[in-house]
Amino acid sequence: MKCTDRQRGPVVDRSGVYHYRRRVPEDIRFLLRQIENANPGIGAQDKREEKKSLGRDKATAGRLWQQHDEKVEARWAELRSGRKPHLTIVEREALAGDIYRLWLSRLPKDHPSSGMNSAMFRGMMEEHDGDIPRWSSDRSTPEEFLQSMHGNDVDRVLAERGIRVSEAARWGLLEAAQRAAKQATRYAMQRIKGDLGPDPEVSRFPNWPNEASIR
Repeated sequence: MKCTDRQRGPVVDRSGVYHYRRRVPEDIRFLLRQIENANPGIGAQDKREEKKSLGRDKATAGRLWQQHDEKVEARWAELRSGRKPHLTIVEREALAGDIYRLWLSRLPKDHPSSGMNSAMFRGMMEEHDGDIPRWSSDRSTPEEFLQSMHGNDVDRVLAERGIRVSEAARWGLLEAAQRAAKQATRYAMQRIKGDLGPDPEVSRFPNWPNEASIR
């Protein structure tokens, strides 16, 4: 298969699997490198080609190709515009789900310090939300606390999606990150206590809009 600037429809490999393939423009690659350089630790963002497996059925592949091409075009348009003025509720909560999973990855059920860390962070967040009486000496403002606790995670998940947002949209995501992190610490404590069942509230985090189901 040969990648073109804009392959008009799926291409099929020798095994009969259809693919989306499109060369990433140089201006987009430059913007991706900027995101990568500004957010150490998120991994490589720059790539030469957008590609996705679309399965073996030709009709389904054609439909998925169109959907994914629209998604690619939308993401590139966002990158070129510099920022999204707002996040929809679905987008915000999908990003909160990314943050929820980040927190769970830091609180593995078999690590000896996970229980203590879960209780400590949950207590800090509940204090600042007024869920429990404040006992610590921390007197930071709500804005300072959310930025300190969740700012890096918010910037990371935005960068991984390749988007930048207005300050108002970022603030809304910081608040959603607080809710997601509290949920993650509750579920982490559930696992540490031996209840390995699924988080009953995890379904509230939607998939990113228009995310194709084919992997």
